[in-house]
Amino acid sequence: MDELLKAIYDEFTNDATLVAALTGGMYATRADPKVTAPYAVFDLISNTPDWTFAKAVESARIQFSIFATTNAVIMDCGKKLMATYDFATLTFTGAGYTTVGLVRENNLTLYADGYYQYMIDYRMMIHAT
Repeated sequence: MDELLKAIYDEFTNDATLVAALTGGMYATRADPKVTAPYAVFDLISNTPDWTFAKAVESARIQFSIFATTNAVIMDCGKKLMATYDFATLTFTGAGYTTVGLVRENNLTLYADGYYQYMIDYRMMIHAT
């Protein structure tokens, strides 16, 4: 699933509006503790293989977590992240897979230790080429 994580990060770097909003950047699995908010982290939550009559299919779930010091900033970053990833078609390079658009599932906000956190989950179907 390295190609999936790379494709998610590439989608981020190709959107100047989202890059400008997340001044601390976007990271796979964990951010450096010295990063300044706002920033985002994304994780592969689940990946389930399946098969159709003709192809292998995988159903993956990705969770983005945005961290910021104010509610206004986190809501703005969340809106921009959703504009980037809602129904996005990711490009896989040399992995033998294509993906159907990302579909947003769950959203949750919370506040702890001086930071707001906005968790946004996406499900996608990944088809073997």
